[in-house]
Order: sequence, then C-alpha cells, then structure tokens
Amino acid sequence: MIEHKMSSATTSKPAKSHKPRASISELDPVAAQRRRAQTCKAQRAYRQRRKDEIESLSSRVNHLSTTIEDLTQCFLGLTDKILSSPWIQERAEVASDVQAGIKKFIDITQAAEAHIENEQEDAPQDKDAGDTKRSTSMDMSNSSGSISVFDTTSPQFSAQSGELVPAHFNSASFTAGNPWLSGPFINSTLPVLPVSPMENGPLAFARRLFYTCIQCAFDLASRPADFGGVYGLYEKVFRGLNGWENPERVKQILGSSMVTGRDISLNLETNPHGMALSNSDGDQMLSPSAVALFFLNQGFQYDAASDQLMQVKKMPIRQRSLGGSTPGAGQARNIIPSQPCRESVSINATHVIMDLINRAQCLGTTPGFPKDTVPISLLKAMG
Repeated sequence: MIEHKMSSATTSKPAKSHKPRASISELDPVAAQRRRAQTCKAQRAYRQRRKDEIESLSSRVNHLSTTIEDLTQCFLGLTDKILSSPWIQERAEVASDVQAGIKKFIDITQAAEAHIENEQEDAPQDKDAGDTKRSTSMDMSNSSGSISVFDTTSPQFSAQSGELVPAHFNSASFTAGNPWLSGPFINSTLPVLPVSPMENGPLAFARRLFYTCIQCAFDLASRPADFGGVYGLYEKVFRGLNGWENPERVKQILGSSMVTGRDISLNLETNPHGMALSNSDGDQMLSPSAVALFFLNQGFQYDAASDQLMQVKKMPIRQRSLGGSTPGAGQARNIIPSQPCRESVSINATHVIMDLINRAQCLGTTPGFPKDTVPISLLKAMG
C-alpha cells in the first residue's frame, strides 16, 4: 500500500489545456459589448496611472528646481556679504580663494544650463511640446475686479530677433515727487535674497521688483523723520499694515517679507501674495507677479545680466492687458492711447521699477502697485 501511494505521488498529473480566448468577432453581441467595456476600462486605468506618474515626477522636478534656485540665491548672497566684510578685505589670499570658488560655481551652473538648452534644441518637436513652455498670464475685469488665469505660450526670447534699440529715458520723471528713492538702502539688518544674474524671465523680474520695493520700504521705515515724519510719505506707504504707526513693527514685517518673497510664483494658485489686491481705500492694486505678467503679455522678457526688459514681439500697449473691460466683442477699452511697440526695444528695468515704486504701497507681506498706473510706467520708459 505504501509503495502504491508513493508511485501515485510520483506520477505527474497531465497539464490542463487552456482554451484560447475567443476574439470579439466570435462572441455574441452582449459578450462582445462586455469585452469592449472591459478593454476600455483597462486602457483608461493605464492612461490614468501614466498621467499620475508624470504629474508626480513633474512636481518633484519643479520642487527640486525651486530648491536649487533658492540655494543658489542664498549662496550668492552669502558670498557677497563675505567678500564685502572688512575681515576678508584684509586677507587677500582668502578673498582670492572665495572668488575662485564663486567663479567655479557660476561656470558649473552655466555649463549645466547650456547642456539643457542643447538637449532641448536637439530634441524632436511634437505637437505637445509647447505645453512644457507655457507661462501663466491673466486677464482682469475692471467692472468686477475679478481675475481669471489661463495658459498661453510664452514668447521665447532670441538675441538674434533684431537689433535692440535703447528706449529714451528721462530720469527726472521717475524720481520726481518721491525723495525716498534717492536715499541709500539699509541692508545691514535686512536679509536680502538677491536675484541671481543667471535667472531670467518674468519670474526673475517679479522677484527683482519685490525685493527692490521692500528694500526701499525698509529704508523709509528706518528714517521716517527724513520724509515728513510718521504722518507724511511714511503713512502713505504703510497705512495698510497693522501697527503701521510703529516703525519698528513695520521693519519686522518687512524683514519677514524678504523670506516669503522666495515663494513668489506666476501661478494664481501657488503665488502666496495673489495677483489682484486692494488697498485700505479699496483701490485695485497688482502684486509684483501680476506686474511681471503684464510686461510679459506686452512682449517683454527680463534679462538679469544686462538688467534690461527686452521686447520680443510686436503688440500695442492697451489698457485691456491689465483688465480693461470690453465695450464690444474684440474691442479693447483704451483708457490710455494705444501705442504700437517698436521693432525691438530694450528698456532699463531699474528705471521702470523706480517709477513703479513711486506709487507703491505695502499691503501685508507684499508691495502693491496701482493697476491703472502700470501701463503708464511702461509708456514713460519707452519715451
């Protein structure tokens, strides 16, 4: 009996034969419909998994890029402070080593950017390639004060697009009526996070505008007596802040603003300061990000190395770009006259920023700029 059981156990069972799956054409209508539904469901699930995976990877890459950008700004700001310190100026050898390290850092960064640009040029272009080069733009309604954000392909700046013509600039028109712009910035106690000279585009311009305005505001809060006291220009700029009567309180708020400024975004959902704002009088104001998007929509790209706003496409400057209501279909309401852009224009960004700061107010942790005056600043810079 034991031998019989062992022989039975060692005997292999014949493999089961699997019936091949019938094709849809061999099925009855009900089964064929069920098969199609199952196939569609599986395909949708696969596409959704792919989409989720791509979104997850894109989010990680964007977060990594932001982190690298912040580290770069902090590194350059730190090295600037080190090189400007009296201690290192007395030690030429140490200063030389630090400068060599900075140069190596910049060379590595520029080489990486050049490598990425070469890869993008060599990559095959498909119909969806433009989606990766989109930037958020905006259109606001004057009647409702609301803002809608939509995607539009950003103009790609090319140095070969034409000869740049410097716009006429009258410095007196930018500083008149605002003497606080002539005073020195007080940076010794203000955590400055400078815009990297390798950072370009509308986001870099938004940050440059933000930091410059906060620095000017800090200077004003540090010496209000030089500008008519607390109830002079100081009140006009800071009355939207809680506790604005106390300059020390204002300086604390401005110091915190310099830290939150690193999170500036051109996306309405992620920008910590929003786009459309209002001051204590209910006037419509724009955040630095909204101002940067206006210049982008007018065809200007910011180049940090030359501190220039460079026009890259022809477009008339109309109030509609800042949300002018439309009396009729396709008609822009021109509160200011339309002025066609020149073929290629290069504007000094500092001049534009100074004119914008002339009318700026501090609104919480961000400066705000009167919406109706932003296109005027551009027209003044263009002569």
